[in-house]
Amino acid sequence: MSERDARAALEAFPGLTWAPLERDRLPAVAEFYAECEAYDANPERRSLAGLEEFWDSPRSRPEEDTLVGSDETGRVVAVAWAGCNRVVTERRGVHLGGAVRPDRRGEGLGTAVLRWQLAHGLAWDRATRREGFGPLVMRLHAPVDQADVRDLAERHGLAVERYFFEMARPLGVDLAVPAVPGVRVVDWDSARSEEIHAMVDAAFRDHWGHVDRTPQMWQEAVTARAFRPGWSVLALDEETDAVVGAALNCAYEQDWEATGVPEGYTDELAVAATHRHRGIAGALLRESLRRFAASGLEAAALSVDTANSSGALRLYAGLGYEPRARTCVHAVAVADPAGPGRVTPVRAPHPTYEQLAGMPAYAEQPVPIAFEDVNGHLNVRHYTGIASEGLDESLVALGIPQNWPASGHACFSAEHHLRYLAELRTGDRMSARVRLLGRSERAVHALVYLLDESHRRVSFVMEEIFLHVDMQTRRTAPWPEDVAAAIDKRIAEDASLPWEPDLSGSMALR
Repeated sequence: MSERDARAALEAFPGLTWAPLERDRLPAVAEFYAECEAYDANPERRSLAGLEEFWDSPRSRPEEDTLVGSDETGRVVAVAWAGCNRVVTERRGVHLGGAVRPDRRGEGLGTAVLRWQLAHGLAWDRATRREGFGPLVMRLHAPVDQADVRDLAERHGLAVERYFFEMARPLGVDLAVPAVPGVRVVDWDSARSEEIHAMVDAAFRDHWGHVDRTPQMWQEAVTARAFRPGWSVLALDEETDAVVGAALNCAYEQDWEATGVPEGYTDELAVAATHRHRGIAGALLRESLRRFAASGLEAAALSVDTANSSGALRLYAGLGYEPRARTCVHAVAVADPAGPGRVTPVRAPHPTYEQLAGMPAYAEQPVPIAFEDVNGHLNVRHYTGIASEGLDESLVALGIPQNWPASGHACFSAEHHLRYLAELRTGDRMSARVRLLGRSERAVHALVYLLDESHRRVSFVMEEIFLHVDMQTRRTAPWPEDVAAAIDKRIAEDASLPWEPDLSGSMALR
């Protein structure tokens, strides 16, 4: 759909007028987002101050990237927002931030809003693309449990790309700040902003989704009204005096009503690659907690990618942070910027045999001749059966025994996506590896790999969502608390694996 046709579809809704966002409408738009985000239980809330900063940024083009839909009374009913990052070219990013007021959902407005956002992002990329520019990636962020917008995203080709834990801990327990040999933890120093910027960007280059920020983008971050330099801290190498770590802390006061307490938020925690695994991140975070408490705050919070391979989840859990909400990212990438505008899910490469072989092995067995089909290889149903057997074995350690139904609980499969990568034949030794990706109140998202141990290759991938079922009612039910805690611990452990999960994009937690 062209951008013009998408705009016409918006204009076709009776009683609504559409116009680019103007500065004097920011309070009304802030109120609109507050209502939407409260209704959706979104842990991340917009503020009027944040909208004003967006408007005032030289990078922003609200007259191009936004449309506000208002009814006859002037009330904001919907916002279409496709924020195009015009200063980063290694990956051309578009943030899809539109929404529809809760009492106007179900009319097709959300579909029309998303289609305009996608069309605008594609049109902008085509009009401004130059040789050497990276791919166009358009992303939408949502709470895991916001089924309406996530279903809409998936119907329009935005596959789930990442899950995040929003984590928090109370500040009632004092944590001593340990000394790190050869390193000093000191106050934030704005005079070293350029050096801090370079260190932070370098530290995050091996993290998902990172692109280096321009000086202007960095300056906006460290002068934002939410940023708290008095709460933020640096780590300096005692020998060279170089900045080797930083914790950038903020006060997102618009979130406090939802959380119920004033809290400090660690927006970024970075340690130079040359100084990792020395306890610097823990020292920076502990000092941040101390400063939060000294300022009268009652809690600390942060967000973490559940597939983060740096061990961050273990660090945060060890310091008392616990998940309080789950969010996710859906994304599409342009398959051919010069083509007809098709989009395709962002996919990671398959992990190698060597990357998987070090994980715990389940369902180890040779391929019996009885499992061969007329093509002379393992029949398709047995790939799935053996992968399921491996998944079941892996869940025993989480408090889900194979006779769980006898105690009134069970796991039911809800969705599968299967990929056959290499033949398994009679006599080949095979085994399963399991990676847990995320959990909702009643479901788990997992990947199961079958390895051909005889030929040292990956043979099969099964992506699955399975549900907890109460066997008395035979309906889905929340996970028991002990099982949920064990699943979360496993998710955190699997997140430290040094490879990206290769998701199909065809399923996601609800």
